[in-house]
Amino acid sequence: MSPRAAFAVLAIALLARPLEASEPVRVTTLVETTAVGPQRIFVARIDLRHPGVDLRVSGPVAPRPGDPKGTEARLESVTEFARRVGATLAINGNFYARLPGAPSHWTAGQPVALVGPSVSEGRVVSHANRKGLGHPALLVTRDRRAEIKCALEKDLAGKDDVVAGVSHSGTRGCLLLENGKNSGEKASPSLRARHPRTAAGLTRDRRELILVVVDGRRPGWSIGMTLSELGALMLRLGAHTAINLDGGGSSSFLYRPARGAEVTNRPSDGGWRPVANQLAVVLRAR
Repeated sequence: MSPRAAFAVLAIALLARPLEASEPVRVTTLVETTAVGPQRIFVARIDLRHPGVDLRVSGPVAPRPGDPKGTEARLESVTEFARRVGATLAINGNFYARLPGAPSHWTAGQPVALVGPSVSEGRVVSHANRKGLGHPALLVTRDRRAEIKCALEKDLAGKDDVVAGVSHSGTRGCLLLENGKNSGEKASPSLRARHPRTAAGLTRDRRELILVVVDGRRPGWSIGMTLSELGALMLRLGAHTAINLDGGGSSSFLYRPARGAEVTNRPSDGGWRPVANQLAVVLRAR
């Protein structure tokens, strides 16, 4: 094992330890060496028991004249959202879809439809399937009780914040990790390829939220991960359940602590892509 790989393994082992009571958020970066290139990983562990932790998901948008039918969100970068809500930590969330008449390139303020359910401070922004295969979703109540499951519309009741990935109807796959088992290879072939990645996971006791962004499409810096590799990483970090969120050029990680240096990933577009919604941590004064 190379020194760099050994360091990454040690760092993951240290990260998997329970958070101290005084640490609501702990962030670190890892570098893993593989036969095909490096993987740069940004990890945040959030103590959901901490009274100062407030999770935020982008809210519903006010309608504007000329909005296409089906508008559920307007594109905004993770950095702009974090500034607007005063977030300490923010990542990108749901996949999203272009609406009729939209420009061919994603632009800030562009109206889009969300893929999968989204809930912001108890308000449903995008609905889930009512029956059949659910959406891989992170669901959190106002008192920060969290779960990850294949969610249907009924599961949104009583939830304060929800973000979701996409299901894989051909294989009946939904979660990235399910009951401590890696389900990454169940995804459709187009989703199993190596890309920048964003994931959310919960420990077995569901008291810690683990958020991960992996850079990719940058040879020499980071090559990204397959879903199987992402699932294996989440297991090593101590997750028991996990979902794969929007990735590629959307993968964004921003950490702005009250003290110390800012930590950001390097999005594969070369800048911050405006995305449909975000998941953020705002630290309240106790």
